Amino acid sequence: MSVRKIEFIFFFFISLSLCSFSADKTEKSFYGLASWYGGGEPLNEYTANGEIFNPYYYTCATRTFPFGSRLKITNLSNGRSVIVRVNDRGPADWLPLRVVDLTKQAFREIEDLNKGLTYVQVEVITGGDNGETEGKTDEELKYELTKAINEIVKEEIKNIFKEVQREVDGINSANSLAEGGGKL
Repeated sequence: MSVRKIEFIFFFFISLSLCSFSADKTEKSFYGLASWYGGGEPLNEYTANGEIFNPYYYTCATRTFPFGSRLKITNLSNGRSVIVRVNDRGPADWLPLRVVDLTKQAFREIEDLNKGLTYVQVEVITGGDNGETEGKTDEELKYELTKAINEIVKEEIKNIFKEVQREVDGINSANSLAEGGGKL
């Protein structure tokens, strides 16, 4: 398979996966599991919106809500709630019942950290309006996100192919020496 075909297939699936990055603005309340992150595990230093991650801030990660959105998270087992601001992306898509990842501090407000997960109601207080999405349609935001991710992925693929090419060149060089009997 040619490099062009591999690149096309890769970018096609990346673009396809981005179609799920639209917030449903009609839903004002929904339910699911909340988890927490920021307890010493290796994390990116920065959140998805570029802020420095701080596990002691009242922030969260969601898959779809615009950055800057404010959400009220209520623990359904004890009634305690916390208001958080969206500044990161998550939980992972392969955890479909999890609807929000809270920072360690925010989770501590509504549940014992040792529990790790709790069933919550998520209510939208405000949509994201911190400047980065203001006045832009979902399609414009998807386009910008897709473009930025494609550039990053494109560079990574170039680096991978350069590394593979070096390996192939090394193998070809070794084969040439073997075929020539090692004669110079």
